Amino acid sequence: MASILQMRALQETIANARTRLQTIAGATFGGLRNIAQALGYKAELTVDDYRLRYSRNPIARRVVDSLPKATWKGVGELIENDDPTTITEFEDAWFDLSYKHRVWAMFNRADRAAGIGSFAVLLIGAPGKLETPLPKKSGDAGILYLAVHGEGAVVVKEWETGFENPRFGLPNVYTLKIKNPNQSGATIEKQVHWTRCIHVADGLLDNDVYAEPRLKCVWNNLDDLDKVVGGGSEAFWLRAHQGYQFDLDPEVILDEKGEQDLKEEVDEFMNGMRRAIRTRGMKVTTLGSDTADFGPSVDAIMKLISAGSTIPMRIIMGSERGQLASTQDADNWDERINDRRSEFAEPFVVRPFIDRLIEYGYLPKPEWYDVRWPVTEMSDTEKAAFAERLASVNQKAGETVVLANEIRDHAFGWEPLDEEEINPETDEEDVEVTDIADDELRAAVKSLRAAVRSHRRYGTALDKRRRWWRRKNGRKRSPAQV
Repeated sequence: MASILQMRALQETIANARTRLQTIAGATFGGLRNIAQALGYKAELTVDDYRLRYSRNPIARRVVDSLPKATWKGVGELIENDDPTTITEFEDAWFDLSYKHRVWAMFNRADRAAGIGSFAVLLIGAPGKLETPLPKKSGDAGILYLAVHGEGAVVVKEWETGFENPRFGLPNVYTLKIKNPNQSGATIEKQVHWTRCIHVADGLLDNDVYAEPRLKCVWNNLDDLDKVVGGGSEAFWLRAHQGYQFDLDPEVILDEKGEQDLKEEVDEFMNGMRRAIRTRGMKVTTLGSDTADFGPSVDAIMKLISAGSTIPMRIIMGSERGQLASTQDADNWDERINDRRSEFAEPFVVRPFIDRLIEYGYLPKPEWYDVRWPVTEMSDTEKAAFAERLASVNQKAGETVVLANEIRDHAFGWEPLDEEEINPETDEEDVEVTDIADDELRAAVKSLRAAVRSHRRYGTALDKRRRWWRRKNGRKRSPAQV
Protein backbone atom coordinates (compact mmCIF):
# COMPACT_ATOMS: atom_id res chain seq x y z
CA MET A 1 0.00 0.00 0.00
CA ALA A 2 2.80 2.38 0.88
CA SER A 3 4.46 1.86 -2.48
CA ILE A 4 1.20 2.62 -4.29
CA LEU A 5 0.77 5.85 -2.33
CA GLN A 6 4.34 6.81 -3.05
CA MET A 7 3.84 6.15 -6.75
CA ARG A 8 0.71 8.30 -6.78
CA ALA A 9 2.50 11.09 -4.92
CA LEU A 10 5.38 10.90 -7.39
CA GLN A 11 2.91 10.97 -10.29
CA GLU A 12 1.18 14.04 -8.88
CA THR A 13 4.53 15.74 -8.35
CA ILE A 14 5.55 15.10 -11.94
CA ALA A 15 2.16 16.28 -13.23
CA ASN A 16 2.38 19.47 -11.16
CA ALA A 17 5.91 20.11 -12.42
CA ARG A 18 4.77 19.68 -16.01
CA THR A 19 1.86 22.04 -15.41
CA ARG A 20 4.19 24.69 -14.00
CA LEU A 21 6.55 24.32 -16.95
CA GLN A 22 3.66 24.60 -19.39
CA THR A 23 2.41 27.70 -17.60
CA ILE A 24 5.84 29.26 -17.75
CA ALA A 25 6.02 28.44 -21.45
CA GLY A 26 2.64 30.08 -22.06
CA ALA A 27 0.32 27.05 -21.92
CA THR A 28 -3.25 27.67 -20.72
CA PHE A 29 -6.53 25.74 -20.55
CA GLY A 30 -4.79 22.71 -19.12
CA GLY A 31 -2.18 22.67 -21.86
CA LEU A 32 -4.72 22.85 -24.72
CA ARG A 33 -3.57 26.32 -25.73
CA ASN A 34 -0.04 27.68 -25.81
CA ILE A 35 -0.19 31.46 -26.14
CA ALA A 36 3.57 31.91 -26.45
CA GLN A 37 3.77 29.34 -29.22
CA ALA A 38 0.72 30.73 -31.02
CA LEU A 39 2.11 34.27 -30.94
CA GLY A 40 5.61 33.16 -31.90
CA TYR A 41 7.32 34.16 -28.64
CA LYS A 42 10.62 32.44 -27.91
CA ALA A 43 10.56 30.50 -24.65
CA GLU A 44 14.30 30.31 -23.90
CA LEU A 45 16.43 33.39 -24.49
CA THR A 46 20.21 33.51 -24.66
CA VAL A 47 22.68 36.35 -24.38
CA ASP A 48 23.20 36.10 -28.14
CA ASP A 49 19.48 36.84 -28.63
CA TYR A 50 19.75 39.92 -26.44
CA ARG A 51 22.93 41.11 -28.14
CA LEU A 52 21.47 40.68 -31.64
CA ARG A 53 18.31 42.58 -30.77
CA TYR A 54 20.36 45.29 -29.07
CA SER A 55 22.42 45.75 -32.24
CA ARG A 56 19.44 45.70 -34.65
CA ASN A 57 16.48 47.22 -32.80
CA PRO A 58 16.58 50.95 -31.90
CA ILE A 59 14.00 50.64 -29.10
CA ALA A 60 15.91 47.73 -27.54
CA ARG A 61 19.07 49.83 -27.62
CA ARG A 62 17.27 52.68 -25.86
CA VAL A 63 15.94 50.31 -23.19
CA VAL A 64 19.46 49.05 -22.47
CA ASP A 65 21.33 52.36 -22.73
CA SER A 66 18.97 54.99 -21.28
CA LEU A 67 19.56 54.30 -17.58
CA PRO A 68 23.36 53.89 -17.78
CA LYS A 69 23.88 56.94 -20.00
CA ALA A 70 21.80 59.12 -17.69
CA THR A 71 23.43 57.66 -14.56
CA TRP A 72 27.00 58.29 -15.72
CA LYS A 73 26.31 61.50 -17.63
CA GLY A 74 28.93 64.11 -16.94
CA VAL A 75 31.97 63.33 -14.81
CA GLY A 76 31.56 62.41 -11.17
CA GLU A 77 34.39 62.95 -8.73
CA LEU A 78 35.89 61.68 -5.49
CA ILE A 79 36.50 64.29 -2.81
CA GLU A 80 38.52 63.92 0.38
CA ASN A 81 38.69 67.60 1.34
CA ASP A 82 35.74 69.93 0.71
CA ASP A 83 38.01 72.95 0.35
CA PRO A 84 38.24 73.58 -3.42
CA THR A 85 41.62 75.25 -3.03
CA THR A 86 43.18 72.17 -1.42
CA ILE A 87 44.04 69.06 -3.44
CA THR A 88 45.02 66.10 -1.27
CA GLU A 89 47.39 63.30 -2.27
CA PHE A 90 44.42 60.97 -2.76
CA GLU A 91 42.57 63.47 -4.94
CA ASP A 92 45.67 64.18 -7.00
CA ALA A 93 46.26 60.45 -7.64
CA TRP A 94 42.58 59.91 -8.44
CA PHE A 95 42.42 62.81 -10.91
CA ASP A 96 45.48 61.43 -12.66
CA LEU A 97 44.08 57.88 -12.79
CA SER A 98 40.60 58.89 -13.90
CA TYR A 99 41.97 61.13 -16.65
CA LYS A 100 44.47 58.55 -17.91
CA HIS A 101 42.06 55.60 -18.06
CA ARG A 102 38.74 57.46 -18.61
CA VAL A 103 37.34 55.67 -15.58
CA TRP A 104 33.84 57.20 -15.64
CA ALA A 105 33.43 56.33 -19.32
CA MET A 106 34.46 52.76 -18.52
CA PHE A 107 31.86 52.62 -15.74
CA ASN A 108 29.28 53.64 -18.33
CA ARG A 109 30.38 50.93 -20.75
CA ALA A 110 30.36 48.25 -18.05
CA ASP A 111 26.85 49.26 -16.98
CA ARG A 112 25.55 49.05 -20.55
CA ALA A 113 27.26 45.71 -21.19
CA ALA A 114 25.76 44.33 -17.97
CA GLY A 115 22.29 45.33 -19.15
CA ILE A 116 22.53 43.27 -22.33
CA GLY A 117 23.09 40.07 -20.38
CA SER A 118 23.07 39.09 -16.71
CA PHE A 119 26.35 40.75 -15.74
CA ALA A 120 29.61 42.23 -16.96
CA VAL A 121 33.06 42.64 -15.49
CA LEU A 122 35.39 45.62 -15.47
CA LEU A 123 38.83 44.06 -15.87
CA ILE A 124 41.67 45.82 -14.06
CA GLY A 125 44.77 45.37 -16.19
CA ALA A 126 47.80 45.16 -13.92
CA PRO A 127 51.22 43.47 -13.96
CA GLY A 128 51.31 39.71 -13.53
CA LYS A 129 49.31 36.85 -14.98
CA LEU A 130 45.53 37.14 -15.12
CA GLU A 131 44.97 33.93 -13.14
CA THR A 132 46.95 35.30 -10.18
CA PRO A 133 45.57 37.73 -7.58
CA LEU A 134 45.94 41.43 -8.22
CA PRO A 135 49.47 42.30 -7.11
CA LYS A 136 50.33 45.04 -4.68
CA LYS A 137 51.65 48.16 -6.38
CA SER A 138 55.42 48.12 -6.65
CA GLY A 139 57.38 51.22 -7.58
CA ASP A 140 55.94 53.18 -10.49
CA ALA A 141 54.04 50.22 -11.91
CA GLY A 142 50.35 51.07 -11.83
CA ILE A 143 47.15 50.21 -13.61
CA LEU A 144 47.92 49.33 -17.22
CA TYR A 145 44.42 49.43 -18.67
CA LEU A 146 40.73 48.92 -18.00
CA ALA A 147 38.57 46.65 -20.18
CA VAL A 148 34.88 45.72 -20.24
CA HIS A 149 33.65 42.18 -20.95
CA GLY A 150 29.98 41.23 -21.00
CA GLU A 151 28.25 37.92 -20.46
CA GLY A 152 29.18 35.50 -23.20
CA ALA A 153 32.71 36.87 -23.41
CA VAL A 154 33.19 36.03 -19.73
CA VAL A 155 31.72 33.20 -17.63
CA VAL A 156 32.05 32.21 -13.99
CA LYS A 157 34.27 29.15 -13.66
CA GLU A 158 34.75 28.73 -9.90
CA TRP A 159 32.70 29.88 -6.92
CA GLU A 160 33.42 30.56 -3.28
CA THR A 161 31.71 27.68 -1.43
CA GLY A 162 32.91 28.26 2.12
CA PHE A 163 30.00 29.24 4.36
CA GLU A 164 32.34 31.02 6.74
CA ASN A 165 33.89 33.10 3.96
CA PRO A 166 32.54 36.67 3.56
CA ARG A 167 32.55 36.08 -0.19
CA PHE A 168 30.36 32.98 -0.01
CA GLY A 169 28.43 32.49 -3.25
CA LEU A 170 30.58 34.92 -5.24
CA PRO A 171 32.90 34.10 -8.17
CA ASN A 172 36.48 33.15 -7.45
CA VAL A 173 37.65 32.63 -11.02
CA TYR A 174 36.28 33.87 -14.34
CA THR A 175 36.95 32.44 -17.78
CA LEU A 176 37.61 35.20 -20.26
CA LYS A 177 37.09 34.49 -23.97
CA ILE A 178 39.09 36.89 -26.14
CA LYS A 179 38.97 36.96 -29.92
CA ASN A 180 42.28 36.00 -31.48
CA PRO A 181 43.33 38.87 -33.78
CA ASN A 182 45.59 36.50 -35.75
CA GLN A 183 42.87 33.93 -36.52
CA SER A 184 39.43 34.92 -37.75
CA GLY A 185 36.69 33.45 -35.55
CA ALA A 186 39.14 31.89 -33.10
CA THR A 187 39.11 32.74 -29.39
CA ILE A 188 41.65 32.59 -26.61
CA GLU A 189 40.48 31.53 -23.16
CA LYS A 190 42.12 33.02 -20.08
CA GLN A 191 41.43 32.36 -16.41
CA VAL A 192 41.09 35.58 -14.39
CA HIS A 193 41.27 35.90 -10.60
CA TRP A 194 38.34 37.74 -9.02
CA THR A 195 40.54 40.47 -7.52
CA ARG A 196 41.23 41.72 -11.03
CA CYS A 197 37.53 42.09 -11.84
CA ILE A 198 34.75 44.38 -10.69
CA HIS A 199 31.49 42.45 -11.06
CA VAL A 200 28.72 44.69 -12.42
CA ALA A 201 25.10 43.48 -12.29
CA ASP A 202 22.06 45.76 -12.10
CA GLY A 203 18.71 44.58 -10.72
CA LEU A 204 19.87 41.68 -8.56
CA LEU A 205 17.14 39.80 -6.70
CA ASP A 206 17.83 36.45 -5.08
CA ASN A 207 21.58 36.23 -5.78
CA ASP A 208 24.56 38.55 -6.03
CA VAL A 209 25.87 37.43 -9.42
CA TYR A 210 23.21 37.08 -12.10
CA ALA A 211 20.73 39.88 -12.73
CA GLU A 212 17.80 39.84 -15.10
CA PRO A 213 18.69 41.24 -18.56
CA ARG A 214 16.97 44.55 -19.21
CA LEU A 215 15.35 43.26 -22.40
CA LYS A 216 13.86 40.14 -20.84
CA CYS A 217 10.76 41.77 -19.34
CA VAL A 218 9.87 43.57 -22.59
CA TRP A 219 11.02 40.87 -25.03
CA ASN A 220 7.53 39.80 -26.08
CA ASN A 221 6.51 43.43 -26.51
CA LEU A 222 9.51 44.00 -28.77
CA ASP A 223 8.37 40.98 -30.80
CA ASP A 224 4.93 42.57 -31.08
CA LEU A 225 6.49 45.85 -32.13
CA ASP A 226 8.44 44.13 -34.90
CA LYS A 227 5.26 42.42 -36.10
CA VAL A 228 3.21 45.61 -36.17
CA VAL A 229 5.89 47.85 -37.68
CA GLY A 230 7.21 45.24 -40.09
CA GLY A 231 3.75 44.03 -41.11
CA GLY A 232 2.46 47.59 -41.42
CA SER A 233 5.43 48.59 -43.56
CA GLU A 234 4.95 45.58 -45.81
CA ALA A 235 1.22 46.32 -46.10
CA PHE A 236 2.01 49.91 -47.01
CA TRP A 237 4.49 48.75 -49.64
CA LEU A 238 1.90 46.44 -51.17
CA ARG A 239 -1.11 48.72 -50.93
CA ALA A 240 0.29 52.23 -51.37
CA HIS A 241 0.42 51.76 -55.15
CA GLN A 242 -3.10 52.07 -56.49
CA GLY A 243 -2.75 49.38 -59.12
CA TYR A 244 -4.25 49.29 -62.60
CA GLN A 245 -6.54 47.00 -64.52
CA PHE A 246 -5.91 46.74 -68.28
CA ASP A 247 -8.94 45.65 -70.33
CA LEU A 248 -8.20 44.87 -73.98
CA ASP A 249 -11.12 45.20 -76.38
CA PRO A 250 -12.02 41.64 -77.43
CA GLU A 251 -12.44 42.84 -81.04
CA VAL A 252 -8.81 43.90 -81.19
CA ILE A 253 -6.67 41.09 -82.51
CA LEU A 254 -2.98 41.15 -81.72
CA ASP A 255 -0.35 38.95 -83.23
CA GLU A 256 2.44 37.49 -81.14
CA LYS A 257 4.71 40.49 -81.68
CA GLY A 258 1.91 42.90 -80.80
CA GLU A 259 1.22 41.06 -77.55
CA GLN A 260 4.92 41.13 -76.66
CA ASP A 261 5.18 44.87 -77.44
CA LEU A 262 2.09 45.57 -75.33
CA LYS A 263 3.46 43.54 -72.42
CA GLU A 264 6.81 45.35 -72.54
CA GLU A 265 5.07 48.72 -72.67
CA VAL A 266 2.88 47.88 -69.65
CA ASP A 267 5.89 46.58 -67.72
CA GLU A 268 7.83 49.75 -68.49
CA PHE A 269 4.86 51.85 -67.39
CA MET A 270 4.51 49.92 -64.11
CA ASN A 271 8.18 49.47 -63.22
CA GLY A 272 10.12 52.01 -65.25
CA MET A 273 10.13 55.75 -65.86
CA ARG A 274 7.47 55.74 -68.59
CA ARG A 275 4.47 57.78 -67.53
CA ALA A 276 2.38 57.35 -70.71
CA ILE A 277 0.94 54.31 -72.44
CA ARG A 278 -0.83 53.83 -75.77
CA THR A 279 -4.35 52.60 -75.10
CA ARG A 280 -5.91 52.07 -78.53
CA GLY A 281 -8.40 49.28 -78.04
CA MET A 282 -7.52 49.05 -74.31
CA LYS A 283 -9.20 50.47 -71.20
CA VAL A 284 -7.14 51.31 -68.09
CA THR A 285 -8.96 51.30 -64.73
CA THR A 286 -7.35 52.66 -61.55
CA LEU A 287 -7.92 50.40 -58.57
CA GLY A 288 -8.51 51.68 -55.05
CA SER A 289 -5.88 51.47 -52.33
CA ASP A 290 -6.32 51.98 -48.58
CA THR A 291 -3.29 51.93 -46.28
CA ALA A 292 -3.80 50.92 -42.67
CA ASP A 293 -2.79 53.26 -39.84
CA PHE A 294 -0.75 51.17 -37.39
CA GLY A 295 0.20 54.19 -35.25
CA PRO A 296 -2.27 53.44 -32.41
CA SER A 297 -1.01 49.85 -32.17
CA VAL A 298 2.59 51.03 -31.98
CA ASP A 299 1.66 53.58 -29.31
CA ALA A 300 -0.02 50.88 -27.17
CA ILE A 301 3.01 48.59 -27.44
CA MET A 302 5.41 51.43 -26.60
CA LYS A 303 3.43 52.14 -23.43
CA LEU A 304 3.89 48.51 -22.38
CA ILE A 305 7.62 48.71 -23.11
CA SER A 306 7.83 51.92 -21.09
CA ALA A 307 6.06 50.29 -18.15
CA GLY A 308 8.20 47.15 -18.29
CA SER A 309 11.49 49.03 -18.55
CA THR A 310 10.50 51.76 -16.01
CA ILE A 311 11.68 54.36 -18.55
CA PRO A 312 9.29 57.20 -19.48
CA MET A 313 7.96 56.82 -22.99
CA ARG A 314 9.27 60.19 -24.15
CA ILE A 315 12.74 59.25 -22.98
CA ILE A 316 12.62 55.91 -24.82
CA MET A 317 11.70 57.87 -27.94
CA GLY A 318 14.75 60.08 -27.47
CA SER A 319 13.42 63.42 -26.20
CA GLU A 320 14.49 63.29 -22.57
CA ARG A 321 15.54 66.95 -22.39
CA GLY A 322 13.68 68.27 -25.42
CA GLN A 323 10.49 70.27 -25.73
CA LEU A 324 8.41 67.10 -26.01
CA ALA A 325 9.39 65.92 -22.53
CA SER A 326 6.94 67.14 -19.91
CA THR A 327 8.20 68.71 -16.70
CA GLN A 328 6.74 65.83 -14.70
CA ASP A 329 8.55 63.27 -16.86
CA ALA A 330 11.83 65.15 -16.51
CA ASP A 331 11.48 65.47 -12.72
CA ASN A 332 10.54 61.81 -12.29
CA TRP A 333 13.41 60.75 -14.52
CA ASP A 334 15.94 62.87 -12.62
CA GLU A 335 14.69 61.39 -9.34
CA ARG A 336 14.97 57.88 -10.80
CA ILE A 337 18.56 58.54 -11.87
CA ASN A 338 19.53 60.01 -8.49
CA ASP A 339 18.12 56.91 -6.77
CA ARG A 340 20.04 54.65 -9.13
CA ARG A 341 23.25 56.51 -8.43
CA SER A 342 22.87 56.14 -4.67
CA GLU A 343 21.46 52.59 -4.66
CA PHE A 344 23.49 50.94 -7.42
CA ALA A 345 26.22 52.97 -9.11
CA GLU A 346 28.01 54.18 -6.00
CA PRO A 347 27.78 51.15 -3.67
CA PHE A 348 28.15 48.41 -6.31
CA VAL A 349 30.44 49.94 -8.95
CA VAL A 350 32.35 53.04 -7.87
CA ARG A 351 33.23 52.16 -4.27
CA PRO A 352 34.21 48.51 -4.96
CA PHE A 353 36.57 49.76 -7.67
CA ILE A 354 38.07 52.54 -5.54
CA ASP A 355 38.35 50.36 -2.42
CA ARG A 356 40.09 47.64 -4.45
CA LEU A 357 42.67 50.11 -5.74
CA ILE A 358 43.22 51.53 -2.25
CA GLU A 359 43.60 48.05 -0.74
CA TYR A 360 46.28 47.07 -3.26
CA GLY A 361 48.13 50.39 -3.17
CA TYR A 362 47.20 51.85 -6.56
CA LEU A 363 45.60 54.81 -4.78
CA PRO A 364 46.83 56.35 -1.51
CA LYS A 365 44.61 55.64 1.47
CA PRO A 366 42.46 58.67 2.32
CA GLU A 367 40.98 59.54 5.68
CA TRP A 368 37.62 59.35 3.96
CA TYR A 369 36.23 60.08 0.52
CA ASP A 370 32.89 61.09 -0.89
CA VAL A 371 31.46 60.38 -4.34
CA ARG A 372 30.16 63.57 -5.96
CA TRP A 373 27.77 63.32 -8.87
CA PRO A 374 27.24 66.03 -11.49
CA VAL A 375 24.10 68.09 -11.15
CA THR A 376 21.78 68.03 -14.15
CA GLU A 377 22.32 71.29 -15.98
CA MET A 378 19.39 73.27 -17.32
CA SER A 379 19.49 74.54 -20.88
CA ASP A 380 19.84 78.28 -21.52
CA THR A 381 16.12 78.46 -22.27
CA GLU A 382 15.25 76.69 -19.02
CA LYS A 383 17.60 78.98 -17.05
CA ALA A 384 15.98 82.07 -18.55
CA ALA A 385 12.49 80.77 -17.77
CA PHE A 386 13.52 79.95 -14.19
CA ALA A 387 15.01 83.44 -13.73
CA GLU A 388 11.83 84.99 -15.08
CA ARG A 389 9.72 83.01 -12.59
CA LEU A 390 11.95 84.15 -9.72
CA ALA A 391 11.71 87.77 -10.83
CA SER A 392 7.93 87.53 -11.08
CA VAL A 393 7.79 86.66 -7.38
CA ASN A 394 8.87 90.22 -6.55
CA GLN A 395 6.29 91.68 -8.92
CA LYS A 396 3.43 89.63 -7.48
CA ALA A 397 4.48 90.25 -3.87
CA GLY A 398 4.92 93.98 -4.42
CA GLU A 399 8.25 93.91 -2.59
CA THR A 400 11.74 92.47 -2.93
CA VAL A 401 11.52 88.79 -2.04
CA VAL A 402 14.33 87.50 -4.29
CA LEU A 403 17.49 89.61 -4.72
CA ALA A 404 19.10 90.08 -8.12
CA ASN A 405 22.25 88.29 -6.98
CA GLU A 406 20.16 85.36 -5.79
CA ILE A 407 18.59 85.10 -9.24
CA ARG A 408 22.07 85.19 -10.80
CA ASP A 409 23.25 82.50 -8.41
CA HIS A 410 20.31 80.06 -8.50
CA ALA A 411 19.29 80.42 -12.15
CA PHE A 412 22.61 80.96 -13.93
CA GLY A 413 25.31 80.07 -11.41
CA TRP A 414 26.97 83.45 -11.94
CA GLU A 415 29.05 85.36 -9.43
CA PRO A 416 27.16 88.09 -7.50
CA LEU A 417 27.42 91.68 -8.61
CA ASP A 418 29.07 94.22 -6.32
CA GLU A 419 26.96 97.05 -4.95
CA GLU A 420 28.66 99.46 -7.35
CA GLU A 421 27.68 97.23 -10.29
CA ILE A 422 24.05 97.02 -9.16
CA ASN A 423 23.77 100.78 -8.44
CA PRO A 424 26.57 102.41 -10.48
CA GLU A 425 25.24 105.95 -9.88
CA THR A 426 25.52 105.68 -6.12
CA ASP A 427 28.36 107.76 -4.71
CA GLU A 428 30.17 105.91 -1.97
CA GLU A 429 30.75 109.21 -0.08
CA ASP A 430 27.01 109.89 0.03
CA VAL A 431 26.25 106.58 1.76
CA GLU A 432 25.67 107.15 5.43
CA VAL A 433 26.56 104.27 7.71
CA THR A 434 24.37 104.43 10.78
CA ASP A 435 25.67 101.39 12.56
CA ILE A 436 28.86 99.42 12.06
CA ALA A 437 26.91 96.27 12.92
CA ASP A 438 25.06 96.63 9.60
CA ASP A 439 28.34 96.42 7.69
CA GLU A 440 29.39 93.38 9.69
CA LEU A 441 26.05 91.71 9.05
CA ARG A 442 26.27 92.36 5.31
CA ALA A 443 29.83 91.05 5.24
CA ALA A 444 28.78 87.93 7.13
CA VAL A 445 25.89 87.27 4.74
CA LYS A 446 28.18 87.77 1.75
CA SER A 447 30.75 85.39 3.24
CA LEU A 448 28.07 82.80 3.96
CA ARG A 449 26.73 82.92 0.41
CA ALA A 450 30.25 82.59 -0.97
CA ALA A 451 30.81 79.56 1.26
CA VAL A 452 27.58 77.96 0.04
CA ARG A 453 28.61 78.48 -3.58
CA SER A 454 32.06 77.02 -2.98
CA HIS A 455 30.61 73.91 -1.32
CA ARG A 456 28.18 72.95 -4.01
CA ARG A 457 28.24 69.20 -4.47
CA TYR A 458 29.63 69.28 -7.98
CA GLY A 459 31.24 72.70 -8.07
CA THR A 460 33.85 71.74 -5.51
CA ALA A 461 34.93 68.64 -7.41
CA LEU A 462 34.88 70.37 -10.77
CA ASP A 463 36.94 73.29 -9.46
CA LYS A 464 39.48 70.88 -8.04
CA ARG A 465 39.75 68.94 -11.27
CA ARG A 466 40.23 72.14 -13.30
CA ARG A 467 42.84 73.40 -10.87
CA TRP A 468 44.62 70.05 -11.05
CA TRP A 469 44.54 70.16 -14.85
CA ARG A 470 45.99 73.69 -14.99
CA ARG A 471 48.74 72.72 -12.57
CA LYS A 472 49.56 69.60 -14.59
CA ASN A 473 49.29 71.10 -18.07
CA GLY A 474 50.01 74.77 -17.55
CA ARG A 475 47.62 77.13 -19.33
CA LYS A 476 46.43 74.56 -21.83
CA ARG A 477 42.67 74.38 -22.19
CA SER A 478 41.29 71.36 -20.37
CA PRO A 479 39.25 68.85 -22.40
CA ALA A 480 35.45 68.75 -22.09
CA GLN A 481 35.45 65.80 -19.72
CA VAL A 482 37.77 67.67 -17.35
